[in-house]
Amino acid sequence: MREDKEKRPKERPKYNLWQNSWYMICLAWRERISVLYLCLVLVIIAVATNLAELFIAPVILRKVEAAVPLGEMIATILLFVLLLLALASLNAYVSTNTKYGRVALRISTVRMIHR
Repeated sequence: MREDKEKRPKERPKYNLWQNSWYMICLAWRERISVLYLCLVLVIIAVATNLAELFIAPVILRKVEAAVPLGEMIATILLFVLLLLALASLNAYVSTNTKYGRVALRISTVRMIHR
């Protein structure tokens, strides 16, 4: 039984990843353009979150090396915590709102297949 699987040539998919992605982008542009904008906002939020996480350690270490007062250190840490909290909340909100448009696109895809 294993020999049968090994002897068969691999089937190549009819469409590649880029063609499928482009088709879905065009479908979203026609049906639900808000999905594209919300996905773009999700990308921007993800980049902002990664940048904030990247800058936390260097900024705090610079404050420690400069021997700043404790109040300023706590304020800096609190600022980063609030920034990350706001970005995480915004990410959850936008990702929840994106789901409805994605479901609508999937329904329209199934409807086209049915026809």
